[in-house]
Amino acid sequence: MSQKDVTAMTPSEWIAHIRAEHGLTDTTPYHVPNDWLNSLISHLPAKDRRKARKVWNSRQGRPAYQIYDELMKTYTEQIEPILQSNERQVFLETNFAVFPTHQFNGYAGFTPRGDRVIILHQALGVTLNFWSFWYLRVFEEGNNYLTDNPVRLAETCKYIMRVWNGLQTITPLPDIYPRTNDSWELSETMTLSAISFVLGHELGHVLHNHTSYTNNRDANHAMEFEADQIGLSIAIRHSMIKSMSLKQDNYFAKFGLFAPLFALSVMSIFGDTPTNTHPSPTQRKEKLLLAYRDIFSDIFDEKDQEIWDWVDENLQRVLEYNSSNLFELMSVMRDITQKIPISPPARDISWLTHDIKFTES
Repeated sequence: MSQKDVTAMTPSEWIAHIRAEHGLTDTTPYHVPNDWLNSLISHLPAKDRRKARKVWNSRQGRPAYQIYDELMKTYTEQIEPILQSNERQVFLETNFAVFPTHQFNGYAGFTPRGDRVIILHQALGVTLNFWSFWYLRVFEEGNNYLTDNPVRLAETCKYIMRVWNGLQTITPLPDIYPRTNDSWELSETMTLSAISFVLGHELGHVLHNHTSYTNNRDANHAMEFEADQIGLSIAIRHSMIKSMSLKQDNYFAKFGLFAPLFALSVMSIFGDTPTNTHPSPTQRKEKLLLAYRDIFSDIFDEKDQEIWDWVDENLQRVLEYNSSNLFELMSVMRDITQKIPISPPARDISWLTHDIKFTES
């Protein structure tokens, strides 16, 4: 189809067209190497292995775009039930897709015809999932499971960089998997809450009527902070799906609430320097730490004594302790990844899914 015809495409036609431009046609099969799949399944809790193998085997050989559409459906189903009315209206008017592309990490804008779209890079979920595995392993063992072993650290960083850049992975992911059933569930909670933060951030750009970046650095950064607050609010509400209780020993609530800071720490691996359009992940983390309590006030009734007792006694301590430790650990990862040669050379991926591009409506 010619470039002129693009302006007449429906959202689904445009999405298929862009996917094809990046090598993903209707006939491109989805394939996971058996060594990788066997390694993953061998580390799952025993009770989940048969079901997981059945799911993965059902994907093999199917058109890859169908798998990506299923991924996005999983992501959007996490946040749709907890959206407020104004958010839901934007959500329902938006077309969501996953692309295996490195032309952009995330896109919140419009198709050439003027339909609203939000697109995520295909490797986002798996990248966040890998690092959530590692973080839960650290949580289980009480030490930095990777930095204590330089060879394993280098192999893990190289593996994840290749996945992010769409390059073939020759060997399975090094053993950074959680050990217990609870930790596997917590890693899933953390990953999905982190993705909820990302999608919420994208919706935030739309809700705040952000159109495009300018040469005004402060204004650009203000847009990102505004979008982050929407993302944080949605991620907090998402964490409540898993548990409505915020008792001190409720790890599901804690890890869900911590997920936005976790997502930013993963971004910091790829770069932690502010640009003209984006503040650094560390700057965004500091802003979010100050915003948690206000956002709780917007979501929860001040008369709900159990929640506010927990917030007053635990929230800031839990968030600041974990985020400081995690960003420090991720700085080690950043030093390693910046030295890893990627062929073909990787483009600048400093902003992960938040390298937002806008088109004029």
